[in-house]
Amino acid sequence: LEAERDAHSRVLRQRFSIMEEIHKKHKIELDSIAEDMDDDGTLTQYTQGTSGSRMSLGTIFTTTTTNTTEITAQDMKAFQRAVDAKNMELKDAFQKAKASHRKEEDAMQKEILELQSKKAAVE
Repeated sequence: LEAERDAHSRVLRQRFSIMEEIHKKHKIELDSIAEDMDDDGTLTQYTQGTSGSRMSLGTIFTTTTTNTTEITAQDMKAFQRAVDAKNMELKDAFQKAKASHRKEEDAMQKEILELQSKKAAVE
């Protein structure tokens, strides 16, 4: 039983470490308030990340708690929502940059063709 508990704690520490790395690398931010529907149909509002975990209102990993076993299901859901939101933000930025570069490339190609046609007319 003690070995299982140690293995479980190790997995939780690894998960938390990965979450911290993702947070630091991608600057993941959580929303301040979330709503969740309980099994009995009750709507509950809570901050993204419970007070007992290292996730806090508005940001992730800001409190001094070092007990990573206090990560709750709400924390995991909040983190997943934040990662999904960041993913969409990055995809949108990529698509906008791609369209902008394509537009610039088209303009340059058009200008090259015009210059080549003027050059041919001069020769």
